[in-house]
Amino acid sequence: MLKQPQIEELKGGKHVGSSRNQRIGEVLLNKELIVPKDIYVLGEIYKIVAENAVLYQDDWGREGNRDIKWKHTVRS
Repeated sequence: MLKQPQIEELKGGKHVGSSRNQRIGEVLLNKELIVPKDIYVLGEIYKIVAENAVLYQDDWGREGNRDIKWKHTVRS
């Protein structure tokens, strides 16, 4: 499981065709966590986002200037 600093490290790039916020929103909606007028436990949301980040971990790479960059233009 990724810890919060690792999640922050992964947020520098963009998912193909969407912003980081859109991607996180998609993950939360796919997990059916977002229901109008419900109260949410932030730790549980971070847990699901971190689990999703692990799936995409190999798609990120470091550039020479230490920037984090999305390696692929298309996901198969």
